[in-house]
Amino acid sequence: MEYSGSIVVARAHRPLSMQDGVEGVGPQHRYLRELGDGWQMLESVSLTPSPDLAGVSAAVAASTGWPVLSFDVIDGDCAAMCAATPGRTGALTHLWDVREPCPSYHHQPAGEPPPRLREPDEVVAELVAWAATAGLRPDPERLLEIISLPGGGADRDRLFALVTAVGAERVGPTRPWSVPLGAWPFSQVVYGPVSLSAVARSYARHRVADPAGWATEPEASWEAPAIALEAEVWASLFRDGVDVIALARRAFAVHQDYVVHTFPGKDLTMYQEWLDEFEATIAAGGARAAMMFDPEY
Repeated sequence: MEYSGSIVVARAHRPLSMQDGVEGVGPQHRYLRELGDGWQMLESVSLTPSPDLAGVSAAVAASTGWPVLSFDVIDGDCAAMCAATPGRTGALTHLWDVREPCPSYHHQPAGEPPPRLREPDEVVAELVAWAATAGLRPDPERLLEIISLPGGGADRDRLFALVTAVGAERVGPTRPWSVPLGAWPFSQVVYGPVSLSAVARSYARHRVADPAGWATEPEASWEAPAIALEAEVWASLFRDGVDVIALARRAFAVHQDYVVHTFPGKDLTMYQEWLDEFEATIAAGGARAAMMFDPEY
């Protein structure tokens, strides 16, 4: 499965999405998995390219007191990896091939050097030492097999195999969301590259970059609420006790405001019916409601 995003593997006593330091890989923490014995895997989507993996790894190691392994994947083509322990951050490594420079991407924030070239044996030794500090039992032969792979992509199967080879008990299923992001009205307002919040953020960037060109298009009343709601929803994604109906009504209000602003005179009855159906589904519970909170659905 090809995808883009960052992966952080760490041991924490609360959901890893709430751990200090993980904000460095971006605010949209989409998938959370249990790896056993308190270890977790968090998959996040950044709003900017190439997060500072070394900085993120060091920050999470400092906040948890445990080693951290992190990856940043670009379009499933390849990835960067960083292994850190409290007080020590390893070199950035290119996956795959660890011995060759990446022909397509920089894999670092602007101004930072790209991953350095390394030999598979060196990377395996680093990961074995990392695992020992973490109290894990790695499989050095399997690690060498995985690290020695030539180019050809950095899909989930390869990365998950590396995580288990370094000593994780398992890569568990995704933890259910606390907010059904894929369901309307969240899917329209705060989820995805064409959501209202994403559009509002894009407009805001353009207004800053070209104030004269956007002088005739002032900020609409729905834009700031969409951005604020986006941040709150993503921060709530793995929290307990979230008032889903209250958040859905706020998303509905943002959407209504957008429609009124963009399509004056449009009949809004359909959208109210959709909200009523959403609330009824949540209230009824059962398999249909549970499916809405399944990140893999």
